[in-house]
Amino acid sequence: MSEGNKLSFLLARYLDNSCTAAQFNELFALIEKDEKKEELLLLLKEHWISESQVQQHTEGDWERMHQKMMTQPDAGYGDKNQKNLLYRRIAIAASVLIALSVGLLFFMNKPGKQQIVQQSVSVKSEQLAPGGNKATLTLADGKKITLDDKANGTILSQAGIQITKKADGKLVYKLDEVKGKANQLNLFNTIETPRGGQYEITMPDGTKVWLNAMSSLKYPLVFDKNERKVLLKGEAYFEVAKQKDAPFKVVTDLQEIRVLGTHFNVNAYDNENSTRTTLLEGAVKVWVKGNLTALKPGQQAVLKAAHVDVLEVDTEIAVAWKNGTFNFNRESLESIMRQVSRWYDVDIIYQDEASRKLVLSGSVSKFENARELLQVLSLTKLVQFRIEGRRIIVMQ
Repeated sequence: MSEGNKLSFLLARYLDNSCTAAQFNELFALIEKDEKKEELLLLLKEHWISESQVQQHTEGDWERMHQKMMTQPDAGYGDKNQKNLLYRRIAIAASVLIALSVGLLFFMNKPGKQQIVQQSVSVKSEQLAPGGNKATLTLADGKKITLDDKANGTILSQAGIQITKKADGKLVYKLDEVKGKANQLNLFNTIETPRGGQYEITMPDGTKVWLNAMSSLKYPLVFDKNERKVLLKGEAYFEVAKQKDAPFKVVTDLQEIRVLGTHFNVNAYDNENSTRTTLLEGAVKVWVKGNLTALKPGQQAVLKAAHVDVLEVDTEIAVAWKNGTFNFNRESLESIMRQVSRWYDVDIIYQDEASRKLVLSGSVSKFENARELLQVLSLTKLVQFRIEGRRIIVMQ
């Protein structure tokens, strides 16, 4: 059988849920070949049009769906208007396979073994909306301000600093004229995001910080003239304003990062097995128990058990959360679900402990509801999910 005929045969088996494990693996191996992309699109179109007599699909319907899939690969899952099972199956398979052909599909690698189970996504009707711009600001006097409840505009002025809430989850500090007074008072603020929250802050020196879910940043109202130091828990992306005479320091529980002016990401969650510092631009020095590690753009310092490894990485993956996506590269399902838990404000329950070790790669928007993400993960046919209230049950 020629490769072209084989692709058509395997695709047909996949669409009617009758392919074996070997056929599934063979199909996706063929799809991953760049030269198969156009052939794949033609085959999908043929399958789509072939159903037109029953489903009343037209070539115009295909073109509209094709355009939607290419601009939003994960669109179409859970569409209430897709009442017919076959229509949904083709729509999902088409979007998934096209996504794979441009490198966006989640796929599974299980060490030492490849297997497949019948696709059966057990996800109830709960949507579990994605997180948003939510945070609490704690002032120097202990007063707490829930930022998502506050109207845009100036929140308050303290010690010569004007604090303003902007649109789209941004908090801006602006120094007035009494910098000396603020320094003498040694005042600190803390901004904290809950599960399902994120926030952006612009400090008086112009440094911008994006705070991920379940994170906190403690900082002075006015930085010392010799250094600019903040305390971080969780994850944040920094764009540090350049000041030659005042290095910027980010202190976590296990390390200190020193920079002058640069762009970098720090992932220092307590429930992760390592602390990761990723440099996108400029230079960074990571201090751990007196030992210095210097990073160049494109490198990541991985701190684990007091030891630092430097890796060459895809920086887009490290900052995907800031750019609105889940982006994984051979990451364990357990690690992925920790991110899902933080962003969707849900608890994760594993019925089968072995599923924690499944390894996945891929990308999907984090602004879809959780059900959409789980549908994509379930298309690996190796893991299933059930939503119960604010719990996601992981099954295998």
